[in-house]
Amino acid sequence: MISKILLKSPAKINLCLQVLSRRPDGYHNIKTIFERINLYDELEIRNIKHDKIKVSCDNPAIPGGENNIVFITAKLLKDDFNIRSGVSIHIKKRIPHAAGLGGGSSNAASVLLGLNRLWDIRLGKRELIKYAKRIGADVSFFIENSPFALGTQRGDKISSLGIKRTFWHVLAVPELHVSTPLIYKSFAKYLRLTKPPFNTKIILRALNSGGPDEIRPFIFNDLSLVSARRYKIIAKIIESLKNYGLISGMSGSGPSVFGLSETKKHAERAARNLSRFKKLRIFVAKTC
Repeated sequence: MISKILLKSPAKINLCLQVLSRRPDGYHNIKTIFERINLYDELEIRNIKHDKIKVSCDNPAIPGGENNIVFITAKLLKDDFNIRSGVSIHIKKRIPHAAGLGGGSSNAASVLLGLNRLWDIRLGKRELIKYAKRIGADVSFFIENSPFALGTQRGDKISSLGIKRTFWHVLAVPELHVSTPLIYKSFAKYLRLTKPPFNTKIILRALNSGGPDEIRPFIFNDLSLVSARRYKIIAKIIESLKNYGLISGMSGSGPSVFGLSETKKHAERAARNLSRFKKLRIFVAKTC
């Protein structure tokens, strides 16, 4: 019987994100294209004798108790399948917290996958995605296990996209706390605006084989209308990356900004160029 599992938990970016309407459940219907990138947290999941769930993290800003999405995920499986043993989960955090990069959602997906093996629950992909939807909107993307995917409804209805391409990115994360519910609430006044058509086939063609000029129109994020106006540093980073020749956008509700490049060298040079900004975490990552 397996007693311990080590997992890498990747980040994501939203290459494009369109907000369509407010839902009766309080969430919003969106269309987005996710890209999985090789910026990872690391999770150690192991069985323990005591009938408890223990969650710890090397980042003190991450709560370790019942409010942690990883704890919630483990308890959901433990209760549903009447698991008598306990589990200890330690998170080695590298993905910036609450930054629009899906770190918590990815950790939850890793716990679903890890405990499915550790506790020999034997859930198939369809069942795992049902659990993912109960936990959070982005969790399903990480269960899908695809480098690129289309997300619709809350962003939790996932369709893999056959993009056979690797992009390089410089990621810039300001030291800001951005409240996703507040950004969506503030976006309400923009919902009445006429939206350009979200043509997945055209976007897919551009991402698969287009050059920068073909890709650029499809890197957008409706929520930046709020976040980049509320937090001027976001707008300044986006503009700086564009001036350096990268295709730039914001991920999620922010504050993370990415610059898309076809080469690692270009991304690394752009990363060095961002060093003039204070209190900025900078990463170079690629599609994975």
